[in-house]
Amino acid sequence: MKKVLLISYFYNQLNEIGSIRIQGLTKYLPVFGWEPVILTISDFENKEDIIKSILITTPCRSVLGEWKTKIGINPNKRIREKVGLDSKKEGRSIRNRLYLLWKEMFLYPDDAKLWHSEAINAFEKYIQNQNVDAIISSSCPFTCHLIGHDISSQYNIPWIADFRDLWTEGPYYEYSNIRRRIERKLEIKTISNASRIVSVSDSYAHELQMVHPDHQIEVIQNGFDEDLLQLNANVLDLKFSITYTGTLRYGRRDPGLLLYAIKELIEENNIDQDEIEINFYGDSPHWLYDEIRNLGVQNIVKVHGHVTRDEALAVQRSSQILLLLTWNDPHDKGMYTGKLFDYLAACRPILSIGYPDSVANQVIRDVGAGSIASSKEETKEIILNTYKQFNRTGFVKYTGDKSKLFPYSQRKMSEKYARILTDIIGD
Repeated sequence: MKKVLLISYFYNQLNEIGSIRIQGLTKYLPVFGWEPVILTISDFENKEDIIKSILITTPCRSVLGEWKTKIGINPNKRIREKVGLDSKKEGRSIRNRLYLLWKEMFLYPDDAKLWHSEAINAFEKYIQNQNVDAIISSSCPFTCHLIGHDISSQYNIPWIADFRDLWTEGPYYEYSNIRRRIERKLEIKTISNASRIVSVSDSYAHELQMVHPDHQIEVIQNGFDEDLLQLNANVLDLKFSITYTGTLRYGRRDPGLLLYAIKELIEENNIDQDEIEINFYGDSPHWLYDEIRNLGVQNIVKVHGHVTRDEALAVQRSSQILLLLTWNDPHDKGMYTGKLFDYLAACRPILSIGYPDSVANQVIRDVGAGSIASSKEETKEIILNTYKQFNRTGFVKYTGDKSKLFPYSQRKMSEKYARILTDIIGD
């Protein structure tokens, strides 16, 4: 069996969606003749769940983590909360601007840059008595591609640069145009010796082609683990529940539109507030509590904070409706949120609020997995219709076509990757 080195900073971190793609490749690439060797950090949060594979691990080093230690902040706590940064105000406050300037100067290209030398040294020890036939580096963080570039160059191993997110052309790039120009040169130089570039969507592939015109770029979507389909269905919530699991971002992955819609439906006596419950699992930013309080919907909204992945999967399967939030802007159309694929595996109706023609919504339409809204009125109409169904039957029926799910599985993702790996090594 051929060996492929998978370079990923995140591998078994519960709250990092970047772990899921690499775990899927680790699990299913052997089915197609490739044995993964994982180069990652040793910061495992759930060691018993690590997929059996060859692991090359190094200590977890981050610039932010080391600075937090120097100033007496727990490295595991978010710095925004500790120093009073307001994500709602984004870059407008002086404190936020100073923090962004600090990041621009010291986190180049990213917070994981200290891992570069650690990872190279660890691989050099491994390769003395072993062999590797191909490399995949997966970003974020983009330091992974710097590592892939250096190992590929030194050992003449074919290399695939996997972009889960765009580097300098991404919709969430937060630094100045001066840094963007400097960093784009680094991106071009780093990717120059890649045998192939892979991204998760056609939109991202188009953006990457503009920066790397001489490279062949392939699209391989994320996927869900098909074993999740074998899990027993949970007993559905007795209330009309709407559940969100994951990260929130003010103005972009923001539930404000949903909360406004629910508030109006209650005020119009179209929904009984005693029968509805909105749940948030994951991030619990201060601005979310502000929105809930300002709209007066404290009685129907529950903020649960971070939970384990298994707990998140369980609440997804028991919810009447799953909420997907994306930025209602064309710049975000190429982004698959990782939770989409977990939602597909849960086989519960999805309410997607955001840009209507995004790649995520294309998948929802293809499978028939839910409804899509981009305005308050559309959101109200969808919620009211499903609430009426809930009142009639006691549950919201899932109407997706399960036979259309498998093209979005990790097995299919790995099959596509195996084909490219075989191609670049010339077999």
